[in-house]
Amino acid sequence: MKFTALLVTAAALAAGGPAWSDTAGHPTSADTWLARRQAQEQQDEARYRVCDAQRVDNPATRSIDFTADGRRCLIAALGQAGSVQGALVLLRNASVALRKNPSDEALRQAAQRAVERARAQLGAEMMALRERFREEAAALDLAEFSIHLPQLHEQQQRWRLETYLAALQAPPLD
Repeated sequence: MKFTALLVTAAALAAGGPAWSDTAGHPTSADTWLARRQAQEQQDEARYRVCDAQRVDNPATRSIDFTADGRRCLIAALGQAGSVQGALVLLRNASVALRKNPSDEALRQAAQRAVERARAQLGAEMMALRERFREEAAALDLAEFSIHLPQLHEQQQRWRLETYLAALQAPPLD
């Protein structure tokens, strides 16, 4: 019963439900800041679970792939990610999906926007994070790299193939 309630709540969040907000305004203590951050991470985890449930076995690739609804859910969740950690988890899924479909520009753009928002949030939280700032910044750098690498790899492979085919069709040099 609790799991069902979590899924219903998570579905509402993923569908664009209200974002968590601190009614008292900006946090005034480390405890309030930490509580807000944890609440944002919990919302992001709920979004992740809803999207992750929309995956199916793909015998062609011997992997688990997002359904069309799952892909749309992932794009929406990337747009609503409220925490750096939540964005990183969603970005890992985006990276896996982009490796399988490097030309999915909508997913790539949603992932890039999530990276940019997470960087802005991380910059705003730098003083509270202290040592963790470097780790989270490096993780965001890696996530950004991983969302662009599949497209770059596909372009490189296409160039190699086109060059090879052109060389086969060219007349031999005397």
